[in-house]
Amino acid sequence: MKESIFHILFAGIQSGFIDISFLKKWTEELIDISDKPQYWLIDLTLCSDSDSALNILRKYQRDSGKKLSEGYGETLLGFLCLSFENKKLSLDKFFSKIIDVLDGYGSIYGIGDLEVEMLSQFYQGDQFMSEEFLKFVSSKFGEYREKSNQLYRYLIDAKHSFDEE
Repeated sequence: MKESIFHILFAGIQSGFIDISFLKKWTEELIDISDKPQYWLIDLTLCSDSDSALNILRKYQRDSGKKLSEGYGETLLGFLCLSFENKKLSLDKFFSKIIDVLDGYGSIYGIGDLEVEMLSQFYQGDQFMSEEFLKFVSSKFGEYREKSNQLYRYLIDAKHSFDEE
């Protein structure tokens, strides 16, 4: 697995796909099987919401010097697709978050040639063409969605300690 657990958790939480109840259960299970759990895993069990979890991960990032992987933007887009499919995001919020990712992470985390202006094609006047947008998302982000789904399954199936993380 090329992406670190940190990368997967950060994108999953930031997208809203990984919620606090899943995160607490997952971290508690990992702590139970770990000989020497990392402090950030313990801290994550105490989080009350996603923002506090992201703050803990940011602190871990600063302290460890770890960087988000090059494909972070793609992973985040994939998790956003999963969030929308699982009705954790409305269509409007999904569209807005995709714009935020392309605008904020596009050049930083290399999301190919996708640009925010590309999404303006889904408006005719003030009418949003949702069906066309969803077809676009499926064709452009389908591989990101599948990869994020695999990363999520990796988290769920993990039966080992992440002391090396």
